[in-house]
Amino acid sequence: MLRFSFVMWSFGFLTATSVCASSIQVTPVSFDFGNVAVGDTSLPQEVIFTNLGDVPVSPNFAGGAVPGKNFPGSQNCAGVTLAPGASCQFTYRFMPQALGKVSGSTSAAVDAEMYGFNFKGNGINPFLATATSFDFGNVSVGSESAPQVVTITNVSNANLSPNFAGGAVPGGNFPGSQNCAGKTFSPGESCQFTYRFAPQTEGPITGATNFAIDGEAMSLSFTGIGGATDADPFLVTARSFNFGDMHVGATSPAQSVTITNVSGDVQSPNFAGGAVPGGNFPGSQNCAGKTFAPGESCQFTYQFVPGGEGSVSGTTNFAIDGAAYSLNFQGNGIDPFLVTPLSFNFGETLIGQMSAPQFVTITNVSSATLSPNFAGGAVPGGNFPGSQNCAGKTFAPGESCQFQYAFVPTIEGVIFRTTSFAINGKTRTLNFTGGTGTVPPNPSQVPLPASITLLALGLLGLFGVQQRSRRT
Repeated sequence: MLRFSFVMWSFGFLTATSVCASSIQVTPVSFDFGNVAVGDTSLPQEVIFTNLGDVPVSPNFAGGAVPGKNFPGSQNCAGVTLAPGASCQFTYRFMPQALGKVSGSTSAAVDAEMYGFNFKGNGINPFLATATSFDFGNVSVGSESAPQVVTITNVSNANLSPNFAGGAVPGGNFPGSQNCAGKTFSPGESCQFTYRFAPQTEGPITGATNFAIDGEAMSLSFTGIGGATDADPFLVTARSFNFGDMHVGATSPAQSVTITNVSGDVQSPNFAGGAVPGGNFPGSQNCAGKTFAPGESCQFTYQFVPGGEGSVSGTTNFAIDGAAYSLNFQGNGIDPFLVTPLSFNFGETLIGQMSAPQFVTITNVSSATLSPNFAGGAVPGGNFPGSQNCAGKTFAPGESCQFQYAFVPTIEGVIFRTTSFAINGKTRTLNFTGGTGTVPPNPSQVPLPASITLLALGLLGLFGVQQRSRRT
């Protein structure tokens, strides 16, 4: 808790001419919750209030709630007495109400001293709907094709009861049904929109429909030919796929185009093409050189491997005996690493002393084993020396590493610093605050020579990582 009566700009940081020391340390103060599905709830992150003094204190806490529903908070601080070294917490989670990036802030007071907390996260789609385009081939007028299915899957970690709207195809050529409305989906559970082709006239027929899941619109398209004149011996479907959100460096589950001999004769076709340029949607197939009995099938199989963050689309063409087919793909690359917290308050430390370390945790939140490149992370000026155990590390899914920092003030006042580091070229920025108080030195706290300070920092780093590993 830092009070100062006069502030001036000096060599890139703020200096206070008078500081009133407090025993309460408040940190961290800024968090990133990463990618969380709409309707799901993130893991908690905490602001910790610690009594660094030598006597018990009973501070007055006020505020701390986050307006709206995106970052709900709770706390166990009100009315507590904190013994020396004891802590209490304000706990926050991310519950995205809509797709896209969200930020929020709140303030809390400790004995009328205000603190600001900042939060950010990204709401992602909890439902994957695929495939999105179908070819029913040749069907006689007055008859009906075999069904084709759009599968809707809950890809979040929460039980969800979404609202479905729409999905019928005007005109009656592509009647549809579904088993989704009113359903509660456990994580990984699916339902289906099922469509058939019932041509009412001869010749090529197309159709399209839209439906929505909790207001998020999805589009489907259909094609078929009424009558059997010049019928194609092969049916190729589906034609378009949505791979949804996938972490950069990971590989999606496969989706397949099925090629079926719908003629009454044995076929030995020639296949050409089918690869997707650029590498985001690699493909394979088991069709080339195959002889097809009537009704027999093969597959072109594709996956999504995003090379970067953001929406990606791709198109490829292939031919069967010279008859051309076009396929379309889309997906969205999301960050595989969660980096949090982003800002720290080291409180007040006597000149020449070193604070306890604080940690930035970097976690692989993807489903793939990753070996990222780390660059940067040092804080210029020496007031916030840092170290890390991330460089050169291979991360299994869910595995973490740490950047750790301490505060070593060299002048009186409030000191602010910023540093940046990059993971695979994506930059993260960290902010630090610390100050020196006018409290007399504790006899047990003797200022350390520089060489001993650096040695102590290294030891703190070692023990700090071990302690954090035990906590996690």
